[in-house]
Amino acid sequence: MKELIFQITAALIPAILIALLTSYLTVRLSIKQFYSQKWWEKKAEMYSKIIEYLSYLEVEYNNVLGLYLDIDDNFRNDNDFKAKCHESYKFLQLLVAQGTFIVTNETVKVLKENLKLIDKFENHLDEVKCVSGSDGNAIKMLKDIIENIKDGIDEIRGQAKHDLNVK
Repeated sequence: MKELIFQITAALIPAILIALLTSYLTVRLSIKQFYSQKWWEKKAEMYSKIIEYLSYLEVEYNNVLGLYLDIDDNFRNDNDFKAKCHESYKFLQLLVAQGTFIVTNETVKVLKENLKLIDKFENHLDEVKCVSGSDGNAIKMLKDIIENIKDGIDEIRGQAKHDLNVK
């Protein structure tokens, strides 16, 4: 009888150990995959926000250029839109200050370049106190900002696809 119990125990112990080890590994892998997916979602959300906020700034600076060139200025008095543009600028500044925790180095470089051009333009306006279309330098700066933002959106979109392994 003791021998039978010993044989049963000897057969069960390896099976129990394998079951416990398998359960442990399955849980560990599931948790790892969960965190990986959450991280991927966070990155995707961040890239989406960056592109959205750059798009707001592009539209805003196109509107400002329209004012300088005396073209239709539909958004000039839209305070909600201006507030969203200000929020966009502050968000992008904060993201650049944080660095590359979530997004790539290249994305931060593109954002720095865009913010630098925007700051240069805003400082230029402060210096000349110009609000009319007579400032050719401001018009050139605006065109540069708009073109740079467009290029930046395209570049960041490509970086996001690469970073997120999306085709």
